[in-house]
Amino acid sequence: MPKPVVLLIALATFMLPIGVVFVMYADRIELPQPPRPHEVEGKVYFFSAPWCGACRRAQPAYEQLRDEGYPIKKINVDNDPDLAQKYGIRGIPAFVYVRDGKEVGRTSSPGSVKSLFSWW
Repeated sequence: MPKPVVLLIALATFMLPIGVVFVMYADRIELPQPPRPHEVEGKVYFFSAPWCGACRRAQPAYEQLRDEGYPIKKINVDNDPDLAQKYGIRGIPAFVYVRDGKEVGRTSSPGSVKSLFSWW
């Protein structure tokens, strides 16, 4: 038998039991959930500007977090360049998670803002 076929058979033989166990216990596997708003220590700064198209597209994520009660503050980089400079903002939009005055995490993707809280 060719070596690739033997390798595939060996791999399938090894992986099949793992797949069966995973399927059997799939309903018991719990993925980590982001913390509730009252559990978050610190705050998230949403750095943006009114002229930025990507920032306007990120606006719904900011509003959702704000409406859910998460500690988030919108910062206009044109009006507050000192804060943007303090956190080294080079591109917008940027979501920066700050705890005790220190950056804990950042993302520019509105879809992954809640993943910032995994660093809390």
